[in-house]
Amino acid sequence: MTSTTSPKRVLVLGGGSGGMYTARRLERRLPQGEAEIVLINPENYMLYTPLLPEAAAGTIEPRHVVVPLRQALRRTRVRVGDVAAVPIAGRKPGTAPPTAQHALRQARVCADNLAATLGHGQPRSFAFAGLGLLVNLSEHYGVGKVLGMPVSGLLGWLVTCTYHWFALPTWTRRLRVGLDWAVAAAFPRDVAELGTLGHPEPLPSPERRD
Repeated sequence: MTSTTSPKRVLVLGGGSGGMYTARRLERRLPQGEAEIVLINPENYMLYTPLLPEAAAGTIEPRHVVVPLRQALRRTRVRVGDVAAVPIAGRKPGTAPPTAQHALRQARVCADNLAATLGHGQPRSFAFAGLGLLVNLSEHYGVGKVLGMPVSGLLGWLVTCTYHWFALPTWTRRLRVGLDWAVAAAFPRDVAELGTLGHPEPLPSPERRD
């Protein structure tokens, strides 16, 4: 007899920090062939937004904070598309702060609960108060508060870099960003305007050429 059971499918809407880390966690929790994981995102990459200021300042190569989804998610079908809205009638959930530390941990709980519905593990609730806030203000200078303790200066910069280095997905991205920081520590920062790079001015019309 042939089975008429429909294949199980997990649909992840959005490939930002929450969506990408949810799919990544599901790949680790679910056995091969247990369910098809599909992720829909407008782009085929994820931006690690906490490091965007350093990329804009020239400390980090901008491409190194871009994570290709198909490389980071080996067992997930990535589809480029846009989801306008997903209505949930009669439900008004509370929201957590839109930070990477919350999104990463929400993704883990979400993936574990999805795996639990498929018979792998037990569901659990999300509870996370936050570790603090960190920000790099310039080269080798950062400020923040970690578990209620203020940090600043070189120590603040080191704590910030260390946290985000471990939070980056894939060792490829970690190595590239780490090398960027090492180069920035030994050499002055590049100062160049690249606003027109990749967007050359249009050629003059034939009438203007004459």
